[in-house]
Amino acid sequence: MTKSLTQKTVSASYIDTLLDAFASKGSGGVALDRAFLLKKSGIDQNNLSDPDARLPVEIVTKIWETAKDATNNPLIGLQVGEHIRPGSFSVLGHLLMTCATLRDALEQASRFAALVGDSGNFDVLFNGSGAELIYDLSEHDIPCRRERIEAIIASLVGFSRWITGVDILPTRITFRHSVPDEIQAYITFFKVTPVFGASTNSVFIDKKSLDLPLQQANPTLAILLDSHAEKILARLTETNPFLLQLRQTVLKNLPHGTPELEQTAQLLGTTERSLQRKLTEMNTSYQEQLNSLRKEAAIAYLQAGEYPQSEIAYLLGFSDPASFNRAFKRWTGMPPGRWMIKDK
Repeated sequence: MTKSLTQKTVSASYIDTLLDAFASKGSGGVALDRAFLLKKSGIDQNNLSDPDARLPVEIVTKIWETAKDATNNPLIGLQVGEHIRPGSFSVLGHLLMTCATLRDALEQASRFAALVGDSGNFDVLFNGSGAELIYDLSEHDIPCRRERIEAIIASLVGFSRWITGVDILPTRITFRHSVPDEIQAYITFFKVTPVFGASTNSVFIDKKSLDLPLQQANPTLAILLDSHAEKILARLTETNPFLLQLRQTVLKNLPHGTPELEQTAQLLGTTERSLQRKLTEMNTSYQEQLNSLRKEAAIAYLQAGEYPQSEIAYLLGFSDPASFNRAFKRWTGMPPGRWMIKDK
C-alpha cells in the first residue's frame, strides 16, 4: 500500500501557527485576515481544535499559496520562522522544552519529526565541532517551495534561541535555492550571511551552543511526554503497514549483514524499482529507513542493558564494534559508552 500525496498529513498545531504568522506583520509582511485564510484553504476553525489532529498537506499548500499571492511578500518564510513556539509542534514542542540541553532537544526533534508532518525530510548530523540540521521537501515541484524551506530553517534557529534563552549565532546557514533580492533581511534574522546555491538546506550549530541548558528542563515531565510522543508516532506508523513490514524485515536480517535494497525487495516479494518508487511516494528512502531503524534499535538495546556493545554491533549489521561506535557517535554526538552514562 503506497502513500499518495493526498494521504500525507500535517499536524493541526502547525497549521494554526501558519495562520497566526500570516495574520501578523512580521518581517515586513502584510497582516492577513485569519477568516480569509481559513475560507481560502477550505477548513473550519473547529478542525484545528485538537492540536494533535492530522490534516491533509494540501491544506498547508493552499494556505502558503494564498498568503504569497495576497501579500506579495518574499520574506513570508522568515515571517513564519519568527512565530514558532512550543505550541507550534504540539506534544513534540513541549517535549523539546523539557530536555536537559539543546543537543538533547535536537535528538528528539530528529526522532519525532514525523509528528509535525510528513511532507519533508529532517535530519540532524552530529560531529566533533557541533551539528548540522538538514531539511528538504520531498516534492520538487511543490508550490512555494522556497518560502516553505526558509520557514523551516528560520524556525529551527528561532526555536533554538527561544528554548535556550540565548541569542544563538549559527556558524553557517545554507540554502539550495538562489540568492534573493533582499539579502539584508536574512542577515538580520540569522545574524550570519547565508550561503545560497548550496547542496543542502542546513543550519550549523557549534558544540558550545549544543551544550546549553534549556530554561524549562524537566526530566520527569520529559519521560512522560516522550512516552506520549512514542504512542502518537506508533499510531502514525501503524497506518502504513508496508513501511512497518519493511522495517521488520530489515531488522530481522541485520545480524546477517546490512541487507541491500535488492535483497530486501526480494524478501518483500517485490522488485527493487517498485520498492524505491513506494518509498519515494512515502516521502522516505531505503537508506533513511535503514539509518533510522539502526539508531532506534541501538538506543533500545543499550537501554535494555541485555547485550554488550560488541553484540549490539552484530545485531545491527555492523562489521565490527568500531563501525558501530562511529555510527552511534554520528547519530547522537557521543559514543555508546558515554551515552549510557548520560542516559542513567
